[in-house]
Amino acid sequence: MPASRLIILGVAAVAAGSAGYVAKNMVVAPPAQVVVNAPAQPAVALQDVLVLSGDVAMGSQLGNNVSWEKWPSDGVNANFITRAAEPDAAEKLKGSVARVAMYTGEPLRRSKLVGEGQSFMSSILPSGMRAVATAISADTSAGGFILPNDFVDVIMTRRADTGNGGSGFNT
Repeated sequence: MPASRLIILGVAAVAAGSAGYVAKNMVVAPPAQVVVNAPAQPAVALQDVLVLSGDVAMGSQLGNNVSWEKWPSDGVNANFITRAAEPDAAEKLKGSVARVAMYTGEPLRRSKLVGEGQSFMSSILPSGMRAVATAISADTSAGGFILPNDFVDVIMTRRADTGNGGSGFNT
């Protein structure tokens, strides 16, 4: 083999070795992981709060849309219903009627429910207002009393045959 080929082969081998050495040193080793003992976070005190598990429309019963959920004690308002204060509230309030619309995840408060012995109509009327019921027929309607651009609220209740010989009221 001629000497020139041996020299070229030697130079190529040295170049390949040098390239490998440079490539090996280009890769930086990952930094050593430093373990720092972080201060322990204080445990958050939790309380069971009665919340809505489904939307409840105004005038509807709560039904099965209530459940206990854990809330941080710092975020519990005095008006919330808690298990510590009323352990059987979830069962007692299933038949309660919503005074206003309430939404999923909202904590339940008694101020948003119709009170015992209180009708729905009286609970939604603002203070100082009243509702009046009158019997109206086609002969005694308010034909001459209501003028253009007057605003009136009308709720109609009528007697309907229930089909079983008795009669009931429809609203």
